[in-house]
Amino acid sequence: MNDNSVIDLGDVLISPATHAAWLGFAERVTQALGALGVTDPSQIPDEQGRINSDGSLKIFVTLPNGEVSKTVPKEYWGYRQMQ
Repeated sequence: MNDNSVIDLGDVLISPATHAAWLGFAERVTQALGALGVTDPSQIPDEQGRINSDGSLKIFVTLPNGEVSKTVPKEYWGYRQMQ
């Protein structure tokens, strides 16, 4: 699926190192938003995902003034197997 559709991150598995990197990134974004006056977590939408044409996964959050994102190489993520 490389059609720029948003995918449900609940269907995705990422490596522990990728998860730790995302948490660090999210913390820095939260601090930056706080400096801009965004202090209510309900103002920040949930993360979303999109598969890039090279197979990497873009995890992103859309904000009023743009978007913050982190790219996960294709080797570090996969779809969760549905039971």
